[in-house]
Amino acid sequence: MGSILPFVLRRSMAGRGLLAVMALGVIVAATLLASAPIYSRAMADMGLTFVIRDELSDSPGSSIEFPGIALRTAEGEALRAAVEQRIDERWGWFRGSQARYLKLGRWWIAKPGDPERGLVGQPQSLTGYEDHVKVVSGRLPKATGPGEPLEVVVSQRGLQASLVKVGDALEMREVFDSCEREMPTQDPPPPPPPCDAWAEVRFSFPAVIVGTIEPTDDRDPFWLGFAPRYFEPTRLPLVDQGVVVPMFADERSLLNGLGGRVPSYSAATRWHVFANPETLTRTNFERAKDDLAAFYGEMEPLGGISISPLKDTLESFGDSASYQQIPLTILLLEITGIALFYVGLVAAIVVERQVAEIALLRGRGASMVQVGTIYLFQGLLLGIGVAVGAGGGPPPRPALPGLPPTFRVVRGGSLPPVPIPPLSFAAAAGGAALSLVALLGPALIVARKSATAVRRAESRPGKSLVQRYYLDVALAGLAVALLFELRQRGSVFTPSATGGVSTDPVLLASPALTIAAGGALVLRFYPLLLRIIAKLAGGVAGTAVALGLTQVVRNPGQYTRLTLLVMMAVAVGTFAASYTSTTDRSYRERAYYSVGADVRVTATEPFDVSAAEAERTLGELPGVERASAVMRTRAQLGTTGASGAEFQLLAVDPAAARDMLWFRDDFADVPFRTLTGAIAGQPAQIGRSLPGTPLTISAWVKGDQTHATITIWARVRDGNGLYQLVELGNGDTGKQWKQLTGSVAARFGSNPVAPFTVVAVLFTEPSNRPNQPFSPLLVDDVTVDPGNGQAVMVEDFEQGGHWAVFPSRAANQDAFALVTEDPHSGKSTGRYTFRPGSTSEVRGLYATGQALPLPAVVSQSLLDVTGLRPGGSALVMLSGSGQNVLAPIVVAGVFDLFPTTDTASGPVVVMNRDQLAAWAEIASFGGVGLIRPNEAWFTLEPGAGQAAIDGIVETLAEPPFEARRVLSREAAIRATEKNPLIAAGGSGILLVAFLAVLALVGAALLTSLLTSVRRRRVEFAVQRAMGLSRPQVFQMLALEYSIVAVAGVVTGAALGLVVGRQMLSFLDATEDGERVEPSFILQTEWAVVAGAVGVVALVFLGALVLATRYLATTSDAAALRTE
Repeated sequence: MGSILPFVLRRSMAGRGLLAVMALGVIVAATLLASAPIYSRAMADMGLTFVIRDELSDSPGSSIEFPGIALRTAEGEALRAAVEQRIDERWGWFRGSQARYLKLGRWWIAKPGDPERGLVGQPQSLTGYEDHVKVVSGRLPKATGPGEPLEVVVSQRGLQASLVKVGDALEMREVFDSCEREMPTQDPPPPPPPCDAWAEVRFSFPAVIVGTIEPTDDRDPFWLGFAPRYFEPTRLPLVDQGVVVPMFADERSLLNGLGGRVPSYSAATRWHVFANPETLTRTNFERAKDDLAAFYGEMEPLGGISISPLKDTLESFGDSASYQQIPLTILLLEITGIALFYVGLVAAIVVERQVAEIALLRGRGASMVQVGTIYLFQGLLLGIGVAVGAGGGPPPRPALPGLPPTFRVVRGGSLPPVPIPPLSFAAAAGGAALSLVALLGPALIVARKSATAVRRAESRPGKSLVQRYYLDVALAGLAVALLFELRQRGSVFTPSATGGVSTDPVLLASPALTIAAGGALVLRFYPLLLRIIAKLAGGVAGTAVALGLTQVVRNPGQYTRLTLLVMMAVAVGTFAASYTSTTDRSYRERAYYSVGADVRVTATEPFDVSAAEAERTLGELPGVERASAVMRTRAQLGTTGASGAEFQLLAVDPAAARDMLWFRDDFADVPFRTLTGAIAGQPAQIGRSLPGTPLTISAWVKGDQTHATITIWARVRDGNGLYQLVELGNGDTGKQWKQLTGSVAARFGSNPVAPFTVVAVLFTEPSNRPNQPFSPLLVDDVTVDPGNGQAVMVEDFEQGGHWAVFPSRAANQDAFALVTEDPHSGKSTGRYTFRPGSTSEVRGLYATGQALPLPAVVSQSLLDVTGLRPGGSALVMLSGSGQNVLAPIVVAGVFDLFPTTDTASGPVVVMNRDQLAAWAEIASFGGVGLIRPNEAWFTLEPGAGQAAIDGIVETLAEPPFEARRVLSREAAIRATEKNPLIAAGGSGILLVAFLAVLALVGAALLTSLLTSVRRRRVEFAVQRAMGLSRPQVFQMLALEYSIVAVAGVVTGAALGLVVGRQMLSFLDATEDGERVEPSFILQTEWAVVAGAVGVVALVFLGALVLATRYLATTSDAAALRTE
């Protein structure tokens, strides 16, 4: 050992140049493997902080609620102490802050000596509230004892509602009696039932209002998302009680003051606990999840309820973090493989230079183990220092991947925190160990052979073991099979039965296998291709070209390995150049897709105004360029054979949707303008016009006893578009013609607006008679009285085509026809034939002219589920206001995705809002608007900022809209940019890794070229002696390495696109395993790839210049004499 080490040191110093080049590869391999856990840990920690701080900003705390804990009894104090202890045990290590809330019962408020006035106060305390309120008048309350008045503060509105002022002394009273009371469910409530109490207890204590306060910020997380509940007065639905005013007091006053008087008085008690995001990391968040689950289990036996949104957030974060890190880890392993291949390539160059030395050692008695030991020590000198430096080092070093622009948003330009997990040292050591293996391999192979055998193999290279047994073909077949399987599945992520996602490790390895297969095939076919090129070009090429091609064909090993390195580097570089731009575009497009317009606001209930009124009001808001009212609901098909197929129904203004929504070309086979144009058009104003301002409307009807349960109605529309039902009468006319009359004036009030139109004749009946038979009903001569006592004919049923039967889901439909039998007047009358049985569907006649069926564009998934086809017809059943309406539709267009919808919620149908509303008014009994919007889309004016959005939110939060869910496109994009797992999940380390790979390629080209020139110096001298000029030698070298560069770049770029699509398929799924909407589109920054190739080309040109200068500064004669 003592003799080997000095020998190794001398050899290392003698070949320090090549060893330094080899050390570069070892450093890259070890550093990248060490960086993977460091970078993943840093990203996960920042991502967890972001999730807790930003995604839970409205409700970041957890609450522990008890319906009642005695104020001063031993049991109450013990329970509070037990809860505090559990909080310390389970929350203490990651708790940021904590507050305790006490709420007493409701007490009558009155001045001393005055009777109760129906005003109620509710004392409460919240520890720490003083830092989150502003004192408007007076001061904050102090702690008081049992014999002192309770000091309280109220809000400004609470002070107004209680009709008192700051400084007033009050008496808080409570009355308990033996009467049983229930909370009424009606508004206004009915009078309470009489009760003679046989027992009554009155209790009171003094209080004083010392000030008024207001919350500093209504949105402060301290209030758990809703500050007004602690300040705003409320009204109880009780006859003998009115406004309830919340009153803040010091907690000590309630526990010691009131508790000292009535120890057993119970107060609803709630603890608010807030997590400190900075203390939760990727390594301890599982502990936090377990502690939260255990805490929930410990509170339940004590009678408490623990509500923690943090627990769900941590669970979803675990799935998301793992999902984000898998593709990054795979890519880093591939890049590490390139670095190891580089080490093997340089090691082969080193060993080739030392073949004679190894042969001399073997000839003088050195065993193969001794030769291997020499190279082992030489490798250890490189590996140990590299492993320690790569695994840790000063924090700024592993933090360098956090310098790209994406971190400026996430970290404000500062370096991310860099925890160094122990795994990074193990990974660095693993990288160094693999590099050592790559170094020892070529040396041991040469040591097994004699020098003659090595030179013979160099002059006549044969097939490798892999090629002899066609293992490369088998590897390529496996890669193709995995590509096919991945295409069939669509993603490597699948939803797990236990939650989250599961992955197939074989499919995850498919990109690496694809690169390996590509490399193996290059090794097999590259020399063959070169021989073909050399044979074709041999007869026409110049001397330098012919010699260069001959050199590449006769000695393909070195060039093939170099080509493989360039190919793999360009392949990974192509994907690295695609990753950031593709993922950035995807997350931006997800925001565009989910929000749709600039701003989208949704309500849980329909607006109390029509779409036109909503658009007028909202379009006038400051900063709003355009507003569109939309109806979004669930509906189902009513077509026989497809009944029950539920879907999302979106009723829109087609022109507004076309101009406001973001739409990508691959969402449908036709342009968005064509798609929305298929449902465009205003609804036709159908019906039979009524002259003037009619007082009544009449119809002659002939029915019998089977129509005794049928009521006949006329559906009438006025000039404002208001629809009303006018009752005409019962259908049983005793088999005689009878005129039925209804009052139009009574339905439309004292200020009717002309013109009037009758649009339908409806029949209503009980729905509980499934086998009820009906005779045909005859209808004739519909007239109106315009106010002059004269009957004016509206419909005489002498010509067909004016009326049609409402559609039904039943196989047998009602029918209507003109017949000449027994007309009331003229030559014909209308006969309505009922199908057997009563129905809850709309039954009757509507005036033709409406463009039926209504055009609709539908998702491809609806066609797949129902079997419908483009151009096919169906019935859509809408439900609302206690009634169902069937709307006939025709499939006028098909799309795969439509903005603002989610395929996980089912198929989608998009219709013209106004057409659907017009039909629903005709075909319903309500007359108040079955199709009302519950959503609004906004396009903002250029330059409009958050103030415009705040104005929209304010307006829509109030009646008649009451819409509170706001989605902003820019806010969604900003949230994405702030999330480290998304914005900087892989961009930083990919950039550094790509630069490292470029450095390796440049170093490999430089080393290979310079060592080749030195090794072939005698060959060049002989060629010069035979008449070859120095420029021709330069051309020959340039050709040899140009072949390497061109072949590597072309095959690498093609392979990079294949790998890129595979890697993006890994990302084309959410953390729940569902497909991303919209899906990724591969977007390669070819300028980056071209720039990187250009840098390598400059290195290559520089190496050529150095090689030429070396040839020029050395003597050909001296080289020949040395040989």
